[in-house]
Order: sequence, then C-alpha cells, then structure tokens
Amino acid sequence: MKHLLRFLGLAAGLAVAAGMVFAGIALLLAMPAYADEGGLRLRNHGGGESVAAPLLSTDVSFRVTGPVARARAMLLARRRFQ
Repeated sequence: MKHLLRFLGLAAGLAVAAGMVFAGIALLLAMPAYADEGGLRLRNHGGGESVAAPLLSTDVSFRVTGPVARARAMLLARRRFQ
C-alpha cells in the first residue's frame, strides 16, 4: 500500500510538472495578434493605385458556444468613384 501511494504521488507530481512545462512552451510559441489600420481598398478601372474607401460604420458581433467562439465583422464603406 505504501508503494502504491508513493507511485501515485510521483505520477501526480510528474503530471503537474509536465503541464507547467507544456504551458510555458505554449506561451513562448504563441504569437501576439495585432490589428493594423486596414480597411476596404478600391482599385480604379484605369489601372491606377488603389484608394481607401471612407469607413462609415463597423458592426462586430461575437457568439460563443462551448469551446467555439465565432466573430463576425461588418464594415460599411462609401465608394469615391464609379
């Protein structure tokens, strides 16, 4: 009985140590996500450079179902030229 309790204690300690190591590796490998000044770009039919469309509004919604999170972003922009 003494050997079984010692074995279970060592197994639990090893599991906690392995979990901490794997969590540390995951944190080191995770890259931060940054949003930059993006937006809708419109191309001219004449082949000129693209022009940023003026943003009128943004609607963002999130839905979380258990371990799954869904995000929806809707941007409303105005065209500057035809």
